[in-house]
Amino acid sequence: MHGQKNMEMQCQKVRDWIQHRSKANYTEMTMIDKVYGTPDANFTKGLGTFGNNMDIFKPDCLTDKYFNFFQGTIHGNKFLPLEKVIKMFLWKDDNGKEIYTEVEAKNLERAFCCCTNMTTGRVLDDDEKKNCITLSECRTNDWTCRQAFDPDIGREIEEQFQKKKQEKEEAYEQGLKNGNGIFEGGQSGVKAYRPVESKTKFNPWF
Repeated sequence: MHGQKNMEMQCQKVRDWIQHRSKANYTEMTMIDKVYGTPDANFTKGLGTFGNNMDIFKPDCLTDKYFNFFQGTIHGNKFLPLEKVIKMFLWKDDNGKEIYTEVEAKNLERAFCCCTNMTTGRVLDDDEKKNCITLSECRTNDWTCRQAFDPDIGREIEEQFQKKKQEKEEAYEQGLKNGNGIFEGGQSGVKAYRPVESKTKFNPWF
């Protein structure tokens, strides 16, 4: 129980940390375009020296607290080749047969996809051989990682979603009853809005 408080927003905190130490130098405009009004709103511009330089390598979160059980793009390691052999079409011969040659090209899929623990974000059972494959294999085999899905966590997430949805609806209805423009209510601090210029049309809650 000692570490339970630290588990709150665990996945989102990991995303924030990876961005903070990354080479992904966001400008003011990209900060607004990418993270304003999203769970990533606490992102900083990045230190610009070490770490990740591409957004796709940040962990996917189901909620602030829980990791997605399928992580589709995990940064490659030294065991993944920088280049790979690909077939390049040259021409068709007189019989219509396609002629190819093999060339080395930059490996643009130098990453893994993995099945992960929804609470810790670690590779499921800490077994990389069983629960991680290369990105190209992942796309070919259409991995889903169903074995990594925790139904208890799934139910918790669904209950939280329904609770927040109900709070938004109640706050919205209360805002309509008050008829005074803006009403703030609900445990999640949801806002309901009524446009001043119209008494019949209302904006959805945020």
